[in-house]
Amino acid sequence: MACNSGQGCGSGEGCGTNSCASGSPCSREDDTVQLSSAVKPGICVKCKEEPTSEGFELCCTCLHTNLVSKFKTAVNKNSLVTPADHVLLALSGGPGSRVALEFLREIRLKAQTDLDASRDQGTRVFGLGVVFVDEAGAQSSSQNSEHNVEEISSIVVSENERPVPLHIVKLQDVFEDKDLRSSPGLDEDVGTRSPEERLQELLGNVEDVTGKEDLVSYLRMQVLQKVAKEHGYTKVVLGVCSSRIAARAIAATAKGQGFSFPADIQYVDSRWPVTVVLPLRDCLARELDVYCRLANLKTVSIENTSFSTDKSKSINEISQVFVSLLQEQNFSREYTITRTMGKLKPFDFNTPPVGPIEVALRRRKGIQTPTIAANEVPDLLCPICSAPLDTRDFMNGGAECSAELSNGGEVPFANDRDDVLGSSRFPDAFKSTCCPSCSFQIIPKKGIKAESMYKILPEVMKERAVTNIRDRQSWMRSRIQEYLLPDDQD
Repeated sequence: MACNSGQGCGSGEGCGTNSCASGSPCSREDDTVQLSSAVKPGICVKCKEEPTSEGFELCCTCLHTNLVSKFKTAVNKNSLVTPADHVLLALSGGPGSRVALEFLREIRLKAQTDLDASRDQGTRVFGLGVVFVDEAGAQSSSQNSEHNVEEISSIVVSENERPVPLHIVKLQDVFEDKDLRSSPGLDEDVGTRSPEERLQELLGNVEDVTGKEDLVSYLRMQVLQKVAKEHGYTKVVLGVCSSRIAARAIAATAKGQGFSFPADIQYVDSRWPVTVVLPLRDCLARELDVYCRLANLKTVSIENTSFSTDKSKSINEISQVFVSLLQEQNFSREYTITRTMGKLKPFDFNTPPVGPIEVALRRRKGIQTPTIAANEVPDLLCPICSAPLDTRDFMNGGAECSAELSNGGEVPFANDRDDVLGSSRFPDAFKSTCCPSCSFQIIPKKGIKAESMYKILPEVMKERAVTNIRDRQSWMRSRIQEYLLPDDQD
C-alpha cells in the first residue's frame, strides 16, 4: 500500500513491506489507497494518469503538490515567514535550497497577485533576497570560484520573475566585522594579512579533519548573519532537509553533541541575531532531487569543502555514507531518524514566534512571561559553534572564578572588553566557555598553534566569549554574594 497524501504517517514506523510514494513510512489504513492491478508500471500512483520517470512513484505535478504542501504546512504552522518579514535564502545550488527558492517565489507571487486584486492595500507581502557564500577561500585552489558565482547568478536572475536581490559573499568576509588592527591582543603582522590569508591560517591551526569541516560551517553561518543584519533581513532560510538532519544526528552523536543537537533540527532557531528557519525539514533529499530533474529546475554541483582525500577521517563523511546505505535498504529510515530526534526536548529559542491572536489570548488569561531568578544559570552559547552549553560545563568552567571570589581575590578579568581580550589568561578562559566538541576537535592543544588561533579568531567569536565570561562571573558572584565584603570595606 502507499500513502494517499505522500506525506507518511508521521509516526516514523513502517506499516508494511512498502513505503509511501514520498519515501516516508506508510500511514494508517484510513489514509492509504489500495493499488489496483489497473495501475500500469510507470504511472503515477496518486493521480493514476500521468507517467513517471527517474524510477519514482509520483509524477511531477503530484510530487510538486506533495512537497509544496509540506513546505506551506511548516511555514504556516510555525510562523516561519509572515507578511512583515524580509527573508534571506541561503542558496548553495543544491536541490534543497533550489526548491526552497522556487516555493518562496511561488508563494510570494501568489500573495502579490492577491494583493493587487484586493482593495486592502494595507496588507504586505514578505520581501525576499538570496545569498551565496563562496567557500573557495578555504581551499588552496579556487579555480571554480568564478564559475560557481556565474551559475548561481543564472538561477536567481530571471526575466519572467520579479527581481530578487542576490548577495555574493565570501567565507573570509567573517573577518571584516571590525578594524582588525585595533583589536586587543592582535599582533601587527596578523592585522595586516588579507582575510583569505587569515582564513587559511585559522583552518591550518585545526588538526582534526572533522573539526575543520565543522569550523567552515560555523563561519558560514556567521557570514550569513552578517549579510542579514547589514541588509535588514528578519529571517534566514536554510534548505536543510530531513536527510541531512538524519546524517547530522549520527555525526553529532559521535562528536558528543547530544545535549546541544536538538537546537539544530527545529523549524525555528532564534539564538542568532537574525532568526534561522528550516521550512524543508520534513522533506527527503530523494524527493527534492527528483523534483528538480522532473521540473527542470537548474541546480549547481559545487564540490564540498574537503580537507582530506581519505573520507574515513571525517566523521561527517562516514555518517553521510552510513545513512545513505540505510536509505538504500529502506526509504523510510532517514525519516525515522529525523522523527526520533525530533522528540528530543527543544530549547526556548526553538519556540515558534507567538502570533497576535495567541498574544491576545495569553493576555486575556493573565499569562505572564516568567522572570529569571538572579542566581539562575544564564543561557550560554559556545563562542565557536553557538551550541547551548550544559549546566555542568558551565559549573566546571566557573569553578576557578568561584574559588578566587570566595577567597577574596580579584575578579579574573576587568569589566572593560579590551582588558579581557588583551589578558594573557584569555586563551584558557576562551576554551572554558566552549562546548566539549569544539574544545576537542577545533581548539588546538597548548602551543604555537593555540596561540596563533586565539589571535586570529573572528571578532564575533571573541565577543561571544567575553559575554560568556562576564555572565559566568556575575552568576558566580551572585551565589556567594553574602560571603563577600562590601566594596567600601578593606
